[in-house]
Amino acid sequence: MAYRFGLLGYPLTYSLSPFIHQIFLESCGLQGSYELIPIAVDSQAGARLQSVLQKMRRGVYDGFNVTIPHKQMVQPWLDVLDEKARAVGAVNTIYRSGEVLIGTNTDVEGFLFDIGQKLSLTEGGIVLILGAGGAARAVAWGLLSNGWQVWIAARRVEQAEQILRHFSGQDTNRMDVSSRMRAFSLQDGLDAIVKEAANLRMVVNATPLGTKGLEEGSPLPPNLQLPKSVFFYDLVYNPPETAFLRSAREHGNRAWNGLGMLLWQAALAFECWTGAKVSITPEIEAKLTSRIRTNED
Repeated sequence: MAYRFGLLGYPLTYSLSPFIHQIFLESCGLQGSYELIPIAVDSQAGARLQSVLQKMRRGVYDGFNVTIPHKQMVQPWLDVLDEKARAVGAVNTIYRSGEVLIGTNTDVEGFLFDIGQKLSLTEGGIVLILGAGGAARAVAWGLLSNGWQVWIAARRVEQAEQILRHFSGQDTNRMDVSSRMRAFSLQDGLDAIVKEAANLRMVVNATPLGTKGLEEGSPLPPNLQLPKSVFFYDLVYNPPETAFLRSAREHGNRAWNGLGMLLWQAALAFECWTGAKVSITPEIEAKLTSRIRTNED
């Protein structure tokens, strides 16, 4: 059997997903391919999403990843959203059971697996997340589930407030979400972390700023200096060092890019599609880092 996977989003020019999943297929002794399926946001976007999902329903495709800007837009065209996708309010992986299309979210666990290797999640603290897209939702939900206070700052404050409202409406049982979340405009969020710097534990860039094509961009001013105890995490992984990370490291803070999250969420998606578990080894990380650097030349 040859598997057929794909990535839905726009733009997809610099995606490493085909390379990653080819490594996974080879490591598991499986045959298959992974395609980039760009779908721009315009008046026909919904129709194109429906069309490609119908192909999956018929068995033409075995699984899709979903990225910016479709993690929320794709949801109405799916048959089932699992508990994680409903909680986060975003889908990054679609798999099939017969003709039933199921949406899930592997970004949450992907982020937690990666950041959990770098710091103690159980200690909690305040995290400021910059951005309010699907990936920001996943990071926020993962940290809320581990007892953190989550502040979200977006260019348009209503986007951050929408996440707060969505999470507050979930059946969270023991999670008192509303008391542990705050929503800000980007400028108000920056002002808040300066005032609360002593209590801040981590800053996460969940905006596209710094990614390939926007290399010099950063959601933080270059002169912003926070205590060295504050960690920085950039969901951007290409290039490996962004302006956001470079500034943090120059000020003596520990900082990491999103390569580990990318690999872990991909491995979890791959397992949804094939049933095969993939270990993220140093060799796999080295292959991917080498590929990124080769593409930079």
